Amino acid sequence: ADTWECHIRKRLFSYGFTLTIASHLLCIFLAMAFHNALNEAARDSDVYRMFARGKGFRATMRCQMAFCVGAISCCVALTALSQETVGWDIVVWCFLLAIVCGTVHIRTAKLLFSSASIVNYWREELGGKPDPSDPYDLSIPLACLEKRADVDRNGLEGHDCFTPSSAARSMTRKTLVPPEMCRAVVSITA
Repeated sequence: ADTWECHIRKRLFSYGFTLTIASHLLCIFLAMAFHNALNEAARDSDVYRMFARGKGFRATMRCQMAFCVGAISCCVALTALSQETVGWDIVVWCFLLAIVCGTVHIRTAKLLFSSASIVNYWREELGGKPDPSDPYDLSIPLACLEKRADVDRNGLEGHDCFTPSSAARSMTRKTLVPPEMCRAVVSITA
């Protein structure tokens, strides 16, 4: 039949399904680019740079958004097609399913992000609420980084692997580098 309902249904299916294909291909291409760039990152600093200068987090969010758009447009297209054979009750059913799935997703994502995210957990000025018994203490990684920088600057000669730097003296445990490994590294680099 050549009714307005048929024209709307055909267009909803066709446009929705082509949007699904384009969005899912974009998601795959973004994920491949991110994965390949991460694969080629030789050092930790390259990964940090990828997230800082290369906007790595933004790339992951674009990938997520492309997948969500594709999934939603697929559901709209299939609902439009199903409405022709089943009737309007399938539209109501799909709407109810979307509400249930959306509610479960939003509640789960909110719980995950509110318990670990830098913005939603740690940053109090942005609404985060870290537990009082969970301090954000960067002194240990800072001490290790300072020690590593000192070794990089001055080399291992005369460097005692068991003596913590001034920033790390407050730490209760010593570095995990045994003296034999320190001597082995010194003999290899000498």
